[in-house]
Amino acid sequence: MAGVLGTGKTTAAKLISNQLGFFLVKEEFAENPFLRLFYENPKRWAFHSQLFFLQEKAKQLEKIKNLLNKKNIVQDCPLEQDYSSYAKTQKILGNMNREEFSLYEKIYCFLNGHLPQPDLIIQLDSNLPQLLKRISRRGRSFEKGISKKYLQTLAKL
Repeated sequence: MAGVLGTGKTTAAKLISNQLGFFLVKEEFAENPFLRLFYENPKRWAFHSQLFFLQEKAKQLEKIKNLLNKKNIVQDCPLEQDYSSYAKTQKILGNMNREEFSLYEKIYCFLNGHLPQPDLIIQLDSNLPQLLKRISRRGRSFEKGISKKYLQTLAKL
């Protein structure tokens, strides 16, 4: 289940899991010790936050490898999206410099080459006013300062 924050990935993934009996792999954003820091100072903490998400999702996929032949799986925000949307947005906005992005990309390519690949990615989209409304409604204090430019850049990728 892919899409920028606020598109309803978690809700859709839970619905598919419940209705079809799929094993749900949740995005554990609250575990990221750099996320709050990232929203306070993106240039300082983007690289750290993105690396945390990358390794966390790689660990999740490694753990569920043995389930793949036994059960269907739905993942809330796949590894591919961390690279193709979130990390690239950090580079575009100047929050990750060339060297940081290059290192991130090398680690991503290595991990991605050794992990199970999704059979299908469902991309959820929404307009900017709706994204802002949903983000505000869920009330995560660290998301209060999300800029429109950040969301617009994410949505373009």
